[in-house]
Amino acid sequence: MKEFLLKKYSHYGRISGGEIFLPLSTKEQFVEECTLLSVAIGGLEFFHVKPHNVIPVEPVTTFDYSMFLQHSDNWSESVKKCNEAALSVLIEEEKEDPTQYYNPLLFEQPE
Repeated sequence: MKEFLLKKYSHYGRISGGEIFLPLSTKEQFVEECTLLSVAIGGLEFFHVKPHNVIPVEPVTTFDYSMFLQHSDNWSESVKKCNEAALSVLIEEEKEDPTQYYNPLLFEQPE
């Protein structure tokens, strides 16, 4: 599912070094689709995307939600917690600087 999401959303943003960078305008749709597909957003990093490069925002802004994945036996509940936290941060970051792009760290249910 991760690969499906990355391929589907690649036209909204930019792929660089095997990573996807999405504009904040995609946040609700992307998080909703991740949740529906049981893909957890375990972390976020923020960047500015320029024509020829991708630059981390200053100060460097990262968020790690992997703790929700480590301490739960219920994958669906973990996905929901991670993705709600991620959406909340994305909304706040957009208020601060709507020109940012985000790089989501995606997790699928372990087999």
